[in-house]
Amino acid sequence: MQLGLIQLLIAISLVPHAAALQTIYFGIIGSSAGPGECIAWFSDSDPCADGATGFGYAYCAGNFCNEDITILGHPNITFTGCHPITSQSTPDYLPKGVSDDGVPALKCKPASNPPGSLYGADATCEPDEGNPNAGFVNIYSYCS
Repeated sequence: MQLGLIQLLIAISLVPHAAALQTIYFGIIGSSAGPGECIAWFSDSDPCADGATGFGYAYCAGNFCNEDITILGHPNITFTGCHPITSQSTPDYLPKGVSDDGVPALKCKPASNPPGSLYGADATCEPDEGNPNAGFVNIYSYCS
């Protein structure tokens, strides 16, 4: 049986397409204006200027796993497998993975030296009128 052009195009459109996620950094951004918050951003974006998505509670307290977030227009990104940590200088939980629309996509590691980072372990965002992400950025995990 041979498919016509229209049938072939319909068949191709029914095949699920998955876009691979690039490395995602998880960290905390602080501010002199108030408590820090959890942020996540793709490795090729600047957490100080664009692409950083804030989520979770003040000071990044509590378990933020299973909360859907959107990064640079990519919806339904979820940190998974969060495990509690005891250090006072870090968030309450660190993720073990990332799912994309419910499908496991990335594995996370503690960020002692995340590969490909423009910022190393820390960055400092300069405050300006149009940028709510002003203050220090600490990277705690990278997921790839």
